[in-house]
Amino acid sequence: MKRITYVFIFQFLLFWSYAQKCVDPEVISVDKISFVLNELASERFQGRYPGSQGDSIAVAFIVDQLKEIGLIPMGEAGNYTQPFTVKLQVKISDNTLIKSRKAVVKPSEQVYPTRFSDNGKVKGRLIAPVFTLKNSALTVEEPRKVRKKIAVVDLYGLKELYQSQGLDFKTFKIQDLIQLLKDYKVKGLLLTSTKVSGVPVPERFFETQEPVGLPVWYVSKDLIEGLQKLKRIKVITQIYENQVTTYNIAGYWENGAPYTFIIGAHYDHLGMGDKNSTYRGEPQIHPGADDNASGVAGAMALANYIAEFGNRNFNYLFLFFGAEEQGLLGSKHWVSNPTYPMEKITAMLNFDMIGRLGDDRNLKISGTGTMPEWENAFRQLPCYNITYQLSRGGRGPSDHTSFYNQNIPVLHFFTGLHPDYHKPSDIPARINIFGIRDVVALSASLIEYLDQLPQPLTFTPTDDQQESRPVRLSVTMGIMPGYNSDNKGLEVEGVTKGKPADKAGIIKGDYIVKIGNMPIRNIRDYMEALSQYEKGDTAPVQILRAEKILEVNVLFE
Repeated sequence: MKRITYVFIFQFLLFWSYAQKCVDPEVISVDKISFVLNELASERFQGRYPGSQGDSIAVAFIVDQLKEIGLIPMGEAGNYTQPFTVKLQVKISDNTLIKSRKAVVKPSEQVYPTRFSDNGKVKGRLIAPVFTLKNSALTVEEPRKVRKKIAVVDLYGLKELYQSQGLDFKTFKIQDLIQLLKDYKVKGLLLTSTKVSGVPVPERFFETQEPVGLPVWYVSKDLIEGLQKLKRIKVITQIYENQVTTYNIAGYWENGAPYTFIIGAHYDHLGMGDKNSTYRGEPQIHPGADDNASGVAGAMALANYIAEFGNRNFNYLFLFFGAEEQGLLGSKHWVSNPTYPMEKITAMLNFDMIGRLGDDRNLKISGTGTMPEWENAFRQLPCYNITYQLSRGGRGPSDHTSFYNQNIPVLHFFTGLHPDYHKPSDIPARINIFGIRDVVALSASLIEYLDQLPQPLTFTPTDDQQESRPVRLSVTMGIMPGYNSDNKGLEVEGVTKGKPADKAGIIKGDYIVKIGNMPIRNIRDYMEALSQYEKGDTAPVQILRAEKILEVNVLFE
């Protein structure tokens, strides 16, 4: 009996020690999380698109919540807000079209003016220039034939030309092509790809240039073949930049400490759907319950916890970013125009998509290599039966990247991609509210742990110093990739039925470790590997499943 009693006492002390490290999740308000999430993802917020009425309503709502908690305004001019302007995708007037005597073609996914197209009207015959490479420089054979014509250029044909001479097509620049054709007095340019049939090249492919003084459109293979049968066409282009004002929001909890933690989350989303939407259909509100009403709700609940449970050795600045979906624009603006001294910031925690904690209790946490204390902290905090999937890299597709680039330690909490990502179906009913509570409780436990450490905390750079450059893809595998597999391979978080990966037998939970001859460690390697293939190509793909390497052949259709 005594032995049993001693065992019981030992187990009690072990539990008591554990409980001291892990904040009681019951002190995190589930009601607060549910209220904030359901409000932000409700119809009246209209998807929180930057510059929209729904965006303004979201800003006012978040400011009201900060006031209620008692946070100090830390925006500009004594307010909670920091306004900034962003350029959204171009607006296309109803007059923009391509027409002839026999046909009228209006902008769609299959045909549209590029962002850098010149406005105006041009008419003329279509011609497909014949290109050559001389000393690696692109030239046109018989340039007289293209004068005063509208050129049709097949991007895939150019790629084959480069490859036939052993040149890397990644050295090709659209602006060089446009300048060449302008020198030859071309009236307009229609870009196409004869290898991509029925699948539109996304508009963002053509967003990186400045206006070029020439009408430049993309036209799909299926439409260009019809246009080329016409003798003459007229191209009418009327587009304009859509510049709007949106906001970052800042609230501060003062403890009189020398250093400050930032807790961040973006509040914007896709409105009725824009170029980032994965939904194809009639425009619908994209509620963005997981992306990122969940993160805002989590940050608010953590602010409540900080305000309720006493002073600490750090101050806390809560930042809610606008225009994250447009390219981390809000957080980039804030670090370039900080409303709080940057030298006092010791670390940044980012909540982005924390609403889908699954039955496996797997939480993805990236940035653990940006400070020596992070990984030790998670070893000390085995809380709430959560399985940690840790990734050291400090950069990723969310706002923590902006702070990492300022040499500030970061963490990003993320419960993973899902089939409702960037779709109207990302609704509150599919959110795990108690899962958000546990992520917030874990963050509170982390705050309590770090509160005992010497200040300031130490920044360490990770091995992702080079920003991943944009790559141009003609194919996809039909998977939802993980973003923080940390060199084990690329985790497959979902597989689209009927797509190449599904047909090859790749399943959720696999890790892609090699495509062709290229090792795959992360999302950057994956994108780079896919850029080498075209539709109709086959690639051997190695996957890691249950600690065994398997090889399948993927046919890119």
